[in-house]
Amino acid sequence: KVAATLIARDLSTFNSQNLSNIVWAFATAEESNSQTFDKVAATLIARDLSTFNSQNLSNIVWAF
Repeated sequence: KVAATLIARDLSTFNSQNLSNIVWAFATAEESNSQTFDKVAATLIARDLSTFNSQNLSNIVWAF
């Protein structure tokens, strides 16, 4: 249910911590949802990752 809600959202309004928290939470819960991860990945590709702090980047890499 959470994944479906996220897939329907416009993630371009989410900041780096929001995106990091999403994938971290799914990975920590051992919940695999490829559509959610694909959507977050597409959002990340469109971003300037140099604006992300080291903790956000670390969480994202770990989650994927």
